[in-house]
Amino acid sequence: MIRCASKLVSQYQTGFVRNRFIADNGLLMRLLMDHAQSSHSSAIALFLDQEKAYDRIHPEYLRQVLVRFGFPDGIVDSVMGLFFNTELRLNINGHLSVPVSQRRGLRQGDSLSPILFNLAFEPFLRRLMVDPQLFGYSLPRSSISHPEDSNLQNVKLMAYADDVVCILRDPSDLAVLQAHLTTYSLASNAKVNYHKTQAMSLLGSSTFYLNTWRSPLLSHGISHWHDNRSLEPLVYLGFPLSSNISQRNSFLEKLLSKIRLACNMHSQRSLSVRGRVTILNTLILSKLWHVLRLVSAPIAFFDKLKSIMSSFLTYRMFPKISLSTMCVRRSKGGLGVLDPNIQQGALQLRWLMPLMAGSPFWPFSPVWSSAAIRNSIAFQRCSQ
Repeated sequence: MIRCASKLVSQYQTGFVRNRFIADNGLLMRLLMDHAQSSHSSAIALFLDQEKAYDRIHPEYLRQVLVRFGFPDGIVDSVMGLFFNTELRLNINGHLSVPVSQRRGLRQGDSLSPILFNLAFEPFLRRLMVDPQLFGYSLPRSSISHPEDSNLQNVKLMAYADDVVCILRDPSDLAVLQAHLTTYSLASNAKVNYHKTQAMSLLGSSTFYLNTWRSPLLSHGISHWHDNRSLEPLVYLGFPLSSNISQRNSFLEKLLSKIRLACNMHSQRSLSVRGRVTILNTLILSKLWHVLRLVSAPIAFFDKLKSIMSSFLTYRMFPKISLSTMCVRRSKGGLGVLDPNIQQGALQLRWLMPLMAGSPFWPFSPVWSSAAIRNSIAFQRCSQ
């Protein structure tokens, strides 16, 4: 079932599918924002919030989806038995309740749950992609696109498991999306929290909100709006979608504060120097490595970061060792501390590897093999 999922799930679903990468969504969103700024587009990104998406999957709906995808009856029956023919007991103050049948929902932590959810969610995503009344965002054709690729589909959505972003050109797209959400909710038992759903101007302009989007969004109960006036950037899958430098710097300052706090906390532990290096590389700076895949931090940020790293690593150490020496590989006499500047370049090198290898002008993930991306001016900018 896991092997089949990559062939059944659309390329815009990057969650828990082999050879797909969470940062692909973030990069594509940045490219759309970049193009929207140059074209002065009024399009928005709508970040849907689903209420307990895994817990609300209806058994009969899941069965029908699996049958429709062509899974044998034996496999479908086994999945239904494993997930929905079980009984639970509640432990209340040490007393077990009577058995309760599990009649809906996918178990958190089960290795099959993410795949089953992707398959259950796939009909909704496909319906959005093929609906001609949902326009999405149109990317102009690139001069380096292949002449045989005549189709240039619009970008309508991105998904990572249940985290879905819908790209809407105008309020009519919002009405079409609402109709599909209603149908999907009735079929699958899903529920969208509109009061937690967030909207963001791809251009970053507040003008379009007041003139175009305010009334339609509020009529659906969507009140969270982000543009260049917002103090903080909207964070999508851990990546900041900043509309200006001040939003980016605000995000980085908060990240720096969290790193400083973590260093202070771990400084109180009885750790060896190599233990501190391991904690720093793999735990304290893990969120930073995630962010640096897409965000290019300024030199001032790295200067502050290195000061925090040095203080943590040399705490109660005498004589002190310079951070540059500790960043040298252990085989050459250093401690193997990851240099943030070098790490940023190494992480972002992923986007350039296919270009330097002489392969076609799109990275490895199926997201970039879509005609909507590989033939567009947006990917030409990525390759530059």
